[in-house]
Amino acid sequence: MECVARIVNSHKCISPAHDSTPPPRNGEGAGGGVKHRPSDHTHLRTARNKTTSPTMRLALKTGSYSLMHLTIAIAVTYAITQNWRAALAVGLVEPAVQTIAYLIHDRIWTRLDAKDRA
Repeated sequence: MECVARIVNSHKCISPAHDSTPPPRNGEGAGGGVKHRPSDHTHLRTARNKTTSPTMRLALKTGSYSLMHLTIAIAVTYAITQNWRAALAVGLVEPAVQTIAYLIHDRIWTRLDAKDRA
């Protein structure tokens, strides 16, 4: 039987071609190959998605939003004025104010969600 897909760095076959019989429940596929199960890679998902505290997540979210906003504000102001000094002035002040406004906005919505759940 021809093997369609192999496990990386292994001679074992994940899915043998033209095999219509289901593999045994112990994980062994037809011909001795290991059948792929979604739970086999759970450790990869959990390593990638480390849990962070809600406060840390909010800080990261606010910081990334701030950097994005800073870049856009400078680019748009420069596109309108063709003046780098004005673009930097507006680009540095406006996102700082907007970031604080976003933080307040997000906390208000969090409290409203908590009230709805209660």
